[in-house]
Amino acid sequence: MDITRLQGGLAHLSGSSFEQQLFHMFMKSDRYSIVSKDVVSSTSNNLKQLVLKPLNNNQQHIHVKTQHKFKDCYDNDSRMDFVLDLNNGKRIFIECKYQQSAGSVSSKIPYSCALLNHLCVNDDKVVYLSGGEVFNTKRVQNIMRHMHINFPDIKFIQIDNNSDYDVLFEYINEVLTLKTDA
Repeated sequence: MDITRLQGGLAHLSGSSFEQQLFHMFMKSDRYSIVSKDVVSSTSNNLKQLVLKPLNNNQQHIHVKTQHKFKDCYDNDSRMDFVLDLNNGKRIFIECKYQQSAGSVSSKIPYSCALLNHLCVNDDKVVYLSGGEVFNTKRVQNIMRHMHINFPDIKFIQIDNNSDYDVLFEYINEVLTLKTDA
């Protein structure tokens, strides 16, 4: 997918292409240099991994993995869109939700937040990355306000255009520089 053709917007994305765009934003970001990358293709999914080095920090590396297997709060096997293993002992889980047209997103949001909330333990963080026109409607914005209140440990970031990824990258940098509790 050529993100330069999106002209700064996110037109015509699906959920999986929204995830692909985030992966490409990591690779194209002027905040990181790529130490290594690996793509393993199979019939069911593409597992991708990157090791990034923040340009402003000589000590840290970020291991970016896609389609990370984990157990949800009901002990079911699930997959996380992204997990960032930081070499300061922290992890950031990133769930990507993209919805362009009306549908069942209003019931999916609280359910997915409940599934994700149990990952906010120790020094691990969870980011709920949302995009698409539905997330700009009054109804869904109201639901998102409730999610901010009910799940204060989850970082919610809305992506309306490519420059909004900077909010995510700033948050990652924040987590990288936090001291772990001893």
